[in-house]
Amino acid sequence: AEFANLANLTFIILYNNNIGGPLPDLSAGPNISQLNVRGNPLKSDFPSWILNMPHLMYVDLSYSELTGTIPQNIGDAMPYLQEFSVAGNELTGEIPTSFVNDPLLRTLELQNNSFSCLPDQPSSSNFLNFCSKMMTCNFDSAGCPRYLSPVDTQYLVDLIDQWSPNCLPTNWTTTDAVQACDVPFEGVTCNHFSQLSSLVLVAPKNASCAPAPIPSSLFDAPYLETLSISGYPFSGSIPSSITTTKAFKVVLSNMLLSGSVPPINNNTLTDLDLSNNLLTAPPTAESLFPSKVTALNLAFNQLSGDLSFVPLNQLFIFNISSNGFSGEIPEKILKNSPYNFLDLSFNQLTGSIPSLITSLQASTILLNNNQLTGPLVFGNNNAFGYILDVSNNQLSGNLSSMIYKFDNFNADNNQFNGTIPDVVGNSNPTFLSFRNNSLTGNVPSTIINATPLMTFQLDDNSGLEGVIPEDIESLAFLDVFTFTGTKLTCPNTDTWNKWADTVSEISCQKTPPNDNPDDDGTNWALWGSLIGVLILAVVVALAVGGFMLYRKKQRENYQVV
Repeated sequence: AEFANLANLTFIILYNNNIGGPLPDLSAGPNISQLNVRGNPLKSDFPSWILNMPHLMYVDLSYSELTGTIPQNIGDAMPYLQEFSVAGNELTGEIPTSFVNDPLLRTLELQNNSFSCLPDQPSSSNFLNFCSKMMTCNFDSAGCPRYLSPVDTQYLVDLIDQWSPNCLPTNWTTTDAVQACDVPFEGVTCNHFSQLSSLVLVAPKNASCAPAPIPSSLFDAPYLETLSISGYPFSGSIPSSITTTKAFKVVLSNMLLSGSVPPINNNTLTDLDLSNNLLTAPPTAESLFPSKVTALNLAFNQLSGDLSFVPLNQLFIFNISSNGFSGEIPEKILKNSPYNFLDLSFNQLTGSIPSLITSLQASTILLNNNQLTGPLVFGNNNAFGYILDVSNNQLSGNLSSMIYKFDNFNADNNQFNGTIPDVVGNSNPTFLSFRNNSLTGNVPSTIINATPLMTFQLDDNSGLEGVIPEDIESLAFLDVFTFTGTKLTCPNTDTWNKWADTVSEISCQKTPPNDNPDDDGTNWALWGSLIGVLILAVVVALAVGGFMLYRKKQRENYQVV
């Protein structure tokens, strides 16, 4: 090991060789920063002399058949340590919690050894907290009790104290809070570092708790990633402390929350669901900026006003369904927006639909049940999606063949006129519904190009007329085809009639089903009636003939006398 005395030696890399026996003491190398002997059959105790190498930054002693223990003060001896791996050995004893004193440490691999469980003490919690912030931190914890961190334990204790007793989640007790990661503690999920990472609670159906304010400490958990409370009768306003939450996702739905949506200008929250409450005032544009919220659900509240609060170029999911929003849909909230799901339905929105809205790459666009007017204009790009619902508005004008770009298109209860557009190019529709409009003409023969079509509804368009193209029977998946309230008629051919019998719901009159499997189609009732008539005729004929013969005999007898 004389090379260790080389003053300029910085790297010792000997991994995956066949070096056996204990490593010689290499601590004499004053500038060694990297030591890698991974995958060698050393079969010796952990080399404690590395504590005398303060300049070490990278240490890899993994899979080297090491035994013994790691000195507890190792973290204090290596202030520049960045990566440390002893995975896959036979090391025992306690995991040194002094690693928390290495501020540069980003990778710590201790797995696949025989270390003892971390004790329930502050040093363990500090180590777990430190470990959770690293790029990589692996250690064995199977079979070990997981003690919740003191700050998380206090969080649960505070919630228990503030929660209405009759609504307290199942198995929540202050004495068990420290073991909430292991004992049945409803709604609690811990991460690998024994930190409270998720709290998801749904009120039981038979809960008899009275309305109460949201516990003031609900948003205080420092490591929480998901916070979801639903169905509890929490009332009053949403605490302003929601702004300080560390959670990525917050759900406060199906409750009695009222007032305004508070400012959400923190740096962690990305998914906010406040649906099914009694909120009356939407957030302002300033209160949502510069937040990182990308999913916002405010559906089923009592919100009103215009849509000027909607943040620009930010939301992937936006749902304000079933409120009282009014005014026009601003084009600025659509330009360069990454929407994947957009639901503006069941409001009082007016004006025309901006063409930008049909150019979105969103999978679902719901604009139904508003007061929108004008034509449905499609943008210039080749956007397509799963659902476009514009039903129950006052839209007019001709429909474009672009509607077939959507899997599900619903235009019911509008004032669209003109003919049903031809199906050109690639088409995706499985559901098409144009009921109660003012469409005219016949069903285009190109409808057979909509090969995935399963539901086709044309009811209550009195201007539709003519014989339906017989080729429509080639749509193998079509199961609902209705056109009552139109002048459309069905082809009168055996092929069409047989196909119509296979469709679950169709406006043509179908052949009544034959419930008798042994019936060969012979009309035995008719034959029975005919036979009965013949028998009656024979009986009448015989009776008449007998009577005539009797009268003849009588006349002959009179002549003889």
